[in-house]
Amino acid sequence: MSRFPCWVRDPLFQPKNLEYREPFFGSGAVGFQLLSMLPSNARVWLNDQDYSLVCLWKSVKESSEELIEMVRRFEPSTDAFDKFKEEDGAPGIEPVTLGFQKLALHQISFSGNGVKAGGPIGGRKQRSEFNADFGNLNSRIHKYLPRSLISSS
Repeated sequence: MSRFPCWVRDPLFQPKNLEYREPFFGSGAVGFQLLSMLPSNARVWLNDQDYSLVCLWKSVKESSEELIEMVRRFEPSTDAFDKFKEEDGAPGIEPVTLGFQKLALHQISFSGNGVKAGGPIGGRKQRSEFNADFGNLNSRIHKYLPRSLISSS
């Protein structure tokens, strides 16, 4: 947070400005850092244009157990990559499912680029040292989960 100029940072923490609006939350790299510094009574608005990403963050907040179970059951594959890429942002898909697919897609895509990636990690034939399941997706995602949830598996 020290890299933020004081003219950006300081007004956020004045008693009269107890509201934070993040128009492009994305991965939360900036937003989470700011949120951790705001007073507990601050009003917070998080937004993003990417509907699947909104579904992911909403699922983390409101349906975390269901999301975690989807991660635990997931078997990465090139077919999953293609399906998730095609369905990204599609209306009519359960929001928790769409959020999970966004998370999985970014974990199994080349360079983590999700729908912008040309293909899955390891290529279509999965002959690379680093395939769609390299390092096991579940273990990579588990590092972001609270220890109490991991140990219950």
